[in-house]
Amino acid sequence: MTVHQAAGLAAALAQARETARALQVENQRIRQEVQARNVFLATLSHELRAPLNAVIGFADLLAAGVVPADSPRRTHYLGHIRDRGLQLLHLINDVLDLSRVEAGACVLASERVDLRALIAGVVDVLHTRIARKRLVVLVDVPPGLPPVVLDAPRLKQALAGLLDHALQASPVAGHVKVRVRLQSGERFQLAVQDSGPAIAPERWPGVFEAFAEDSAGRRLEGTGLGLALARRLVQAQGGSVSVHGAPGQGSVLSMELPLVPAGYRMEDDAAHHADGSPALTSPTDGAEAPE
Repeated sequence: MTVHQAAGLAAALAQARETARALQVENQRIRQEVQARNVFLATLSHELRAPLNAVIGFADLLAAGVVPADSPRRTHYLGHIRDRGLQLLHLINDVLDLSRVEAGACVLASERVDLRALIAGVVDVLHTRIARKRLVVLVDVPPGLPPVVLDAPRLKQALAGLLDHALQASPVAGHVKVRVRLQSGERFQLAVQDSGPAIAPERWPGVFEAFAEDSAGRRLEGTGLGLALARRLVQAQGGSVSVHGAPGQGSVLSMELPLVPAGYRMEDDAAHHADGSPALTSPTDGAEAPE
């Protein structure tokens, strides 16, 4: 074997080893994704069966005539059926929304957003839950913010996911803070801070995963998909999410987003609205959500 042939063989062996390592890494990634998907499906199956079994059980009791028509228990059982039905509906809606975003089928429309009004609207929707726990919600939006252009319904949905987590984590008569801050690079941060136990740093990587756990490792109430959906909705608009916290200060879940989508021209927006026509659509509409 000549020196040239030996060098070629060595290069081929090195390339084969590199390819084998790459395949090993890819196989490991695929196994992890399959495992995560299996865990998700198993948990989702449980979350679907629990309320569905309750609906069937209470309906069977009513159908069997066990509860007299004039009994207060009848109204009580009907209330349980309605509540569990709504729980199922919310879960299914969240699953469908999450699937659409992950499949890149989420069409985003860009419009000028009044962050103060948007936050107030989301807080108002959650008013009953806030009042039930006697919570105080503090909103801090600095004056003189530059124009913000985003998909308002999607931003509301993401903020609702963060607020839902904060309401659950905060104790009765506690407080929740919502604040907006300008960031470098024409971006802004919208953060939600609860007054409950801080999430341990080792749990931070999984906070925005489906069916996340609270600071004590317990499953959160609700559909369990709110934070996962929030993360994907924020990523779809060119943003990112993060979590941090400290003992005695609660946890802070935040999203950082661009003030204006890439390629969006504010002068066109002003001209467009001057004649009373509808809001402009972002040039990135229909783009797939980033992985």
